[in-house]
Amino acid sequence: AGVRYSSVSIALEGRALFGPMVDASGVGIASSYYAGSIGACGHYAALFACGRVELGSLRFEPPDGATGTPLNFLFAGLGLQIGAEWSFAEHLALNGYAEMRIATRAPIALQFPVSHRVAWSSSPASPGLGLGLVVSY
Repeated sequence: AGVRYSSVSIALEGRALFGPMVDASGVGIASSYYAGSIGACGHYAALFACGRVELGSLRFEPPDGATGTPLNFLFAGLGLQIGAEWSFAEHLALNGYAEMRIATRAPIALQFPVSHRVAWSSSPASPGLGLGLVVSY
């Protein structure tokens, strides 16, 4: 949800990302990410650029049928996003963008409890590409 006035906009966004079951050093885990963000954007013709602040939770779950408690890690980051918007109807537009988020917390590491060997770890930078539908009224 957002508000746009001429060449400036501000928006509140939510994300939910679901990863497939993967093998992390011999252990199957499923990951998911839930986040909320606020972004301020500048617009020029069909182009836009945004700065954003994001807070979320990265969750690791054991495979179906396995016992174990899901692990939740807090994520906080800052990001930049650039893209273009194509208006194809009076109140509808499609936008494509590239973004880079930088974690403001220490990288997340999923370790085995006994050996303390790292099975999975996050990187400080998270690049992404996206495609979105914009509905306006």
